[in-house]
Amino acid sequence: SLSFTEYNTSFKLTVTKSLSIGDEEMNKPSIVLFPNPNKGDNLSIRINNNLEKQVASLSILDMAGRSVLYQDVNLNSQDELLNINISNLNKGIYFVVINTGMWSERMKFIVE
Repeated sequence: SLSFTEYNTSFKLTVTKSLSIGDEEMNKPSIVLFPNPNKGDNLSIRINNNLEKQVASLSILDMAGRSVLYQDVNLNSQDELLNINISNLNKGIYFVVINTGMWSERMKFIVE
């Protein structure tokens, strides 16, 4: 918070900043993409989910931000392994975006 109090020609400035880890950060899973770089066949995504079952949207975006793949995935266990067929992707740089509404993660991968 920021407050100003005027005293004739001077002022008092009070700055308060608190640092804390919100629930959304503590409950955010660890996510690993492999292999990266990829030869263009299957992309594996390991999600260590700290929460109960949830549905996530998974998108793969190209460098222009266009969605080249979209699917909903069920995260049923604490250690989920997803295998995504990416054989239709051209060589280049892509981003995987996973969103549950409670957290979102964006990761880069390369198709060689």
